[in-house]
Amino acid sequence: MSAPYSGSAINTTCRVRPEATSTFTGRFGYAAGTDGRTLLYVKGGLAWADSRVDMSFNVPITSNSSNYLGLWCGTAGAGVEYALTRAWSLFAEYDYLGFGSTNVANLGSVTVSPFGVITGVVPPGSSGVTQNIQEFKLGLNYKLGADPWAPALDRPPGDPHPVEPRLQHNRPTTDSCTAT
Repeated sequence: MSAPYSGSAINTTCRVRPEATSTFTGRFGYAAGTDGRTLLYVKGGLAWADSRVDMSFNVPITSNSSNYLGLWCGTAGAGVEYALTRAWSLFAEYDYLGFGSTNVANLGSVTVSPFGVITGVVPPGSSGVTQNIQEFKLGLNYKLGADPWAPALDRPPGDPHPVEPRLQHNRPTTDSCTAT
């Protein structure tokens, strides 16, 4: 003999999604390679996200709730950038934005008998929401004010005084004085 059916729980579904993100970072790097055109760097700073948290009951007749969260956190990353010319560079970068956990109001839940009668109610409370964003970026940079068709650098990109080839004339000079 089986136990009698006790009912079904109708729970709340939660979905968190970022609507917009922004970062304010600095980077520290090393110009690598024989020509110094490859920059290996690490970065860190602050990040902000405007996230939407949607909650709804898992039944056709639903009650919905939406909250918007503006969250600040720290961010860290690493990347590589390669100078194609004086004006153009390619980069690949990984960033981690760790927003941690915060609490939001939920809708509660109910228990329903097999006949559709509500047999129990859990009132609304709060639920923990954790959000971490991992980004991988590929890009092309253009340096404003630089000649886009200039050849690649002869020196590392950060050198303010690149060596320019100069013509040297090695000709004998004759300085003479004649007394008369």
